[in-house]
Amino acid sequence: MLSYYIAKKKENGSKLFIGQHGGLYGAAIFSWFEKHELKIANRFFSWGWKNNKKIKKLGIIVKTDKVKWSKNNKDILLFMRSRNKYPASFLSGTNTENYYSYCQNINNFINGIKINVKNNLVLRYPPNYNYLQDNNFLTNTRNLKFNNKKELFKTLKKSLLVINSTHSTSFLQVMSINFPNILIMNGKDNPLKDQKNFETLRKAGIFHNNYKSAVKFVNKLDNSNKIFNWWYSEKTQKAVKIFCKNHSQNNNKIISDIKEEMVNEKKYN
Repeated sequence: MLSYYIAKKKENGSKLFIGQHGGLYGAAIFSWFEKHELKIANRFFSWGWKNNKKIKKLGIIVKTDKVKWSKNNKDILLFMRSRNKYPASFLSGTNTENYYSYCQNINNFINGIKINVKNNLVLRYPPNYNYLQDNNFLTNTRNLKFNNKKELFKTLKKSLLVINSTHSTSFLQVMSINFPNILIMNGKDNPLKDQKNFETLRKAGIFHNNYKSAVKFVNKLDNSNKIFNWWYSEKTQKAVKIFCKNHSQNNNKIISDIKEEMVNEKKYN
């Protein structure tokens, strides 16, 4: 009903403003929803990227809370994606690969990390996801800890490192608050167009386009001091700053900026 209402209002001359609402925008080589939303919108509010005159870079719209990282934390938080057995979207990114291939990469990653790292691993699925369903292809996770009940930023307060297995909203949220994290995403199944920014992340050890690279890197970060020295080094912080400027900017006056854009659109058009 809401979509029908919006469509009718647009047909009758109303202005349509769309805000970015997740990951992969401005990053995937092809994204049907990004293409469609830019086509129908009068203005599109991005979290930092721009490749179209309709786009206004306003910053991250979803909730973010500052979380102070602590060396005393223990959890290694692994963000999992929701289950789609087969490709479910026309985009070159998350969910393009089938779920079996995704799970095989996760299985190989978990098998490869050191036991002291694995003992602190906590898997976080999207809310209301049944991670113990019989047709789950994850073969080595039943003895691991799970946590998908608590709010994201409350979970981070007990975490030492976040491992993102998909270019998601959560990945951009964690990057925006400058919290130690890495992204593992199969480069062959999830091709990206923003090669420059992701290459910057790769060189800093944040982005890994295969599980072997991620295993090798995480096994080096087997204590809090190593994580601290890596994440807060000049090289890594520079990479974080560059990426966030283009994909997950913070904006403390996001509401007033959106209002101003809407008023100006009405005034000059």
